[in-house]
Amino acid sequence: MRAKAPVVIDYSFWNRATRDRYKATIESHGCRWELVRLKADLGTLRRRLALRNRRDGANSVTVSDQLLERYFADLQEPVGEGERVILQE
Repeated sequence: MRAKAPVVIDYSFWNRATRDRYKATIESHGCRWELVRLKADLGTLRRRLALRNRRDGANSVTVSDQLLERYFADLQEPVGEGERVILQE
């Protein structure tokens, strides 16, 4: 950010307090942020995770259906935060 180079932070940002902290940090460096929400319903997420959970390798992470449901229920969906929403199928 000090170099004013474009940066992408690929992070889940499940709660608003975390999003607000990141936004404040970005703005304190004189940069602008863009919040992009890739919005998917629970069925879409289950389908994608079923495929991803079959992968092996150093970067593979298995997410159980129980964990997915907890994440989905706990999500503080960004509304009125300047977000850009892209619907996922």
